[in-house]
Amino acid sequence: MKVSWTETATNQVLDIAEYISVDSSKNASKWVDDIHEKAESLIHHPYKYPEPEGACNTHIRECIFGNFRIIYRIDPDIIYIMNVKRGAQEKNDEDYIE
Repeated sequence: MKVSWTETATNQVLDIAEYISVDSSKNASKWVDDIHEKAESLIHHPYKYPEPEGACNTHIRECIFGNFRIIYRIDPDIIYIMNVKRGAQEKNDEDYIE
């Protein structure tokens, strides 16, 4: 199994890192490394985290990472990271669609 990031999730991570880098480029770089490490850890236990409320697919999961939610889909050989959202952001149906 491997992890694959959607373009949407990749852009979200870059936007968040850019925001963090205003205060500290070192912290931004560490945050990016840490979120990628967290995503890679999903390979070992992909069903560890719950289905998010409102998801219409039982293979969609949501992992909390600090103040952020990592929304991902589990396929037989790939975990797709679909979205990275601030925990306080309102959830909507588009979060669970590629």
